[in-house]
Amino acid sequence: MAVGFLLVMVMLTVTDVFLRTVFDRTIVYMYEFTEYTMLVVVYFGLSWCALTGKHLKADLIVRMFPEKAQDYQDAINNFIVICVSAVVAVQAFRTAFAVRGFGDASELTRIPYWPFYFIVAFGAFLLFLVMITLFIQSVYKVIKR
Repeated sequence: MAVGFLLVMVMLTVTDVFLRTVFDRTIVYMYEFTEYTMLVVVYFGLSWCALTGKHLKADLIVRMFPEKAQDYQDAINNFIVICVSAVVAVQAFRTAFAVRGFGDASELTRIPYWPFYFIVAFGAFLLFLVMITLFIQSVYKVIKR
């Protein structure tokens, strides 16, 4: 799903730049649309990246540690991400319900904000679930050694 939104966003951005450069015209509300699609891409892509291991990992110092220390570090990192993603999910759900009650919407397109808060909450919850599985795997790896 995130890849589809990313593809649409890229195609519209390229079209907008082309229209602006060649015809001195722009796609109306492109800035807002880019913000909303980026939010969908990021929060749906987080759990996929964590699950597949296709994310950036800054391990310049950690890879010099013994393997057992690296396994401990992975378990600790996974636990921290579980905690952070749980807090983000809960707070985003709370905010989504509050914003839904207020009826807030964007100024230009009048798109309501609340569905995007639910997207953040759902994406953080998916990350929470993925990180629980990765934490269990990392703890098993620590115990196994």
